[in-house]
Order: sequence, then structure tokens, then C-alpha cells
Amino acid sequence: MSANEGYKYSDSINEIRARSTEEVLESKLETVWLTQGYSKSSVKEYVTHLTKELEYQKESFKAQLKEIMDEKERLLSEKNILCKQLEDSVAALKAKQTDNSKEYIKVIDSLKKQLEEKNDDSTVEELQTKLKDLNSYCETLEVELFELKNAPKSEDGESFEKSNDFEVLENENKKLNEELKELSKKFAEIKKLREQETIEKDMTNTKVIYESRSEDFNRLKKENQLLQTEIVSLTRSLQNLNARVVLQTEKYNEAVSELEIERRKNNDSIGEKTELQVRLASYIEKFAEYQDQIEYLEKSTGILKRQLEEQRDKNRMLSGLDTKIIDGLKVTKFINEEDTK
Repeated sequence: MSANEGYKYSDSINEIRARSTEEVLESKLETVWLTQGYSKSSVKEYVTHLTKELEYQKESFKAQLKEIMDEKERLLSEKNILCKQLEDSVAALKAKQTDNSKEYIKVIDSLKKQLEEKNDDSTVEELQTKLKDLNSYCETLEVELFELKNAPKSEDGESFEKSNDFEVLENENKKLNEELKELSKKFAEIKKLREQETIEKDMTNTKVIYESRSEDFNRLKKENQLLQTEIVSLTRSLQNLNARVVLQTEKYNEAVSELEIERRKNNDSIGEKTELQVRLASYIEKFAEYQDQIEYLEKSTGILKRQLEEQRDKNRMLSGLDTKIIDGLKVTKFINEEDTK
């Protein structure tokens, strides 16, 4: 039922309520000629109209009540769905927030661990081993030189050979010391470069991880905002739905009250209908009497018409005789006058 039909229907109900039985009878029942009363057809027509009107009103209220109940069920179902969606959204948001917190903690721990770890490179270990060996060898040479310097002088030949050996060893020791210094210098440079590379690598990795985590954070932040917006929207929808449910419930209660009132009026109308049926039976009896009177009058009228026609025929016949008599008298008078001459 549309809104316009509902308004028209409501107006018709109000009109019916405003009318009294006497007004309806005066407006619907037609008087019969000759005597006061109502015709059988008009009474039957009005009773039929009243019955149909009551049935239409009853069916309309049933349809309206069913429509309200269906709308109420639909709104309750929609409310349950929206509540479930709201609960799921809130649970998903809480779960995502928990996962994000755990993930951020893992990222921070990983960054700290990477910054604390040292870079164990095989080249550095080899240099350290080589330096250690060179230091040991230099220490051995220094011991030998010390022994040569402190050895007692003997024969010239042996002293010369030892002197030559000492010079050779001393030169070799100098070379080794220079090589050791050079290696130490290179080792320090390499170690410094490796540390710098490690720091730069760690910084690069940290930057990449930070950018990646920043993107994830921004993405999760946007998702969080969308979820918050969705929650607000669902909350508003739920509030609107509750308002609609309250409104439909009020309409339902009004319809039930109105239906109860109309049911009582229908019972009263049924009583009126019974009274009308009794009056209708009385009207039918009177109508039968009127019919008998009409038939009697019609018969009497027919007799009078026949008598009138007979009288007219007699009058016409008498008029013809008068004419003939007058004509005969005129002829007789004429003959008498001729005889007198």
C-alpha cells in the first residue's frame, strides 16, 4: 500500500466514523412513491455496500498489519547484520593493532641486533694472523741479535762471519720491521674501511627497513582510519536503524489499537446490520403490500379504461344516431315544405 493510498484510506475511515446511521440512511435509502418508506433495492444495495466496506476495511487493516510486521522483521534482521559487522570490524581492528605492535617490536629488536653485531670478515682474520706471525718472527730475530751482540769475541774469522751474519740479520730485521709497520698500517686502514663499510651497510639496511616499515605503518594507519570511519558509519547506521525500529514499533502499536477500535466498531456495525435486516424484512412485507395495492390499482385502472372505451364507443354511436336523426328531420321538413307549395 502506497502513502497516498494510505492517506485516502485513512480519510475514508474518518468519513465513515463521522457519519451517523441516520445520515447514512437518509443519504442512501430512496423513498417510494404513494407511501412513505424505502425501496427494497435501495436497502439491499446499502446493506451490500456496508458489508463490502467493512470487509474492505478489515482486509486493508490485515494487509497494513502484515506490511508493518514484515518491515519490523526486516529491520531487526538488518540490525543484527550491522551489529555483527560492527563487532567483526572492532575485533579486526584490535587484532591488527596487536599484530602491528608485535611487528614494530620485532623490527626494533632486529635493528638493535644488527647495530650491535660485528662484521667477522675472513680477510681481517688473515691479516691478524699474519701480523701475529710477523710479531713472533721479529721477536725471534731480536733475540738472535741480542745473542750476537752479547756473544764473546773469538778468532777474527769467526768474528767476521758472525759480524756479517749480524749485519744480515739486522738488515733483515729492519726490512721485516718496515714490512710489519706497513702491514699494520694497511691492516688499520682495512679495518677502518671495513668498519665504515659495515656502518654504511647497516645504515643502508636500516634505512631500507625503515622505509619499508614506514610504508607498512602508513598503510596500516590508512587501514586503521578506514576501519574507524567504517565503525563510525556502522554506528550511525545502527542508531538510524534503532530509530526506525522504534518508529515502526510505534506504528505497529497504533495499528493494533486502531484495529481493535475498528473491530469493536465492526461488532457494532454487525449489530446495526442485524437491525437493518429486521427493518429490511419489515420493508419487504410493506413492499409486498404495496405490490398488492399496485396490482389492485392496475386492475382497477384497466377496468376503468375498458369502461371508458366502451362509453366512448357508445358516445360515438349516439353521436352518429343524432346525426342521422337530424338529417332525417331535415329531409322530412323539406318534403313537407314541398308538399305545401
